[in-house]
Amino acid sequence: MIRQLPPEVADAIAAGEVVERPASVVKELVENSLDAGARRVSIEVRGAGRGLIRVADDGEGIPTDQLALAFLRHATSKVQRLEDLAAIGTLGFRGEALASIAAVSEVDCRTRGAQIRLRAGALVDEGAAAPTPGTVIEVRDLFGNTPARLKFLKSDATENGAANQVVRTYAVLRPDVRFELVLDGRRALATAGDADRRAALGAVLGAQVAEAMLPVEAEGVRGMVSEPRLSRGSREAIVLAVNSRPVASHRLQHALEQAYLGRLERGRYPVAVLDLTLPAAEVDVNVAAADGGRGSRAAYQ
Repeated sequence: MIRQLPPEVADAIAAGEVVERPASVVKELVENSLDAGARRVSIEVRGAGRGLIRVADDGEGIPTDQLALAFLRHATSKVQRLEDLAAIGTLGFRGEALASIAAVSEVDCRTRGAQIRLRAGALVDEGAAAPTPGTVIEVRDLFGNTPARLKFLKSDATENGAANQVVRTYAVLRPDVRFELVLDGRRALATAGDADRRAALGAVLGAQVAEAMLPVEAEGVRGMVSEPRLSRGSREAIVLAVNSRPVASHRLQHALEQAYLGRLERGRYPVAVLDLTLPAAEVDVNVAAADGGRGSRAAYQ
């Protein structure tokens, strides 16, 4: 017999497509902050993300009368018409992130003097709150209502590393935004947000590495690449992006490596952050997004 799934079951299944691990939550919330025009984004992670993920920003926030609507599936301010899908200019657009996160956790959100709390996708409380700039979202007890999914998470160090990786990737792609990441009470990353990419790279990779990077400023591409004397034993120190969205592209990867042909030993790879700018209509974000849009492949080791 065919039956329609109960809403809570359908929501949990849909959440699995967006929220695979704590780093997925960090990624979705950071991208929402950037889409909201934030210039400061603070991220706190406790208990490898199972205990708490808190993201606070100074963006435009969510209108009070739309706060509850923001947590419904396919509710978004980023797409209004079918034609909009042909030219996506934001990091998020599907309207699934907040609903999917709330479906597998307890969420508190404060914005523009309003607050809302949801548990396993169900509304627990909403009302007025002290005015705060931007938006603060706290995610607790991740996967608490879907304990089977907890078994698929890795060690605390691995999950913290994945969250750290997401923030570092955006920190070097968006040096104009001030990022702060705190892991279990320890500051893991802080950038100035002064639009100085070398300074952002220094905060992520260290001053010596940043000094050995060469700026790239050409039509349609900007970023930094390492001098041949600086290399890594894997491709994990390479960030490629299109319109500041991390992407996984074998073609772009190959083009970068060809530029170093004969300059690096076999099995060595450069450090690079390259952001290509293309008309939004020429980019299919469903294809281009790194790891299917669920997390940046790029990392810094």
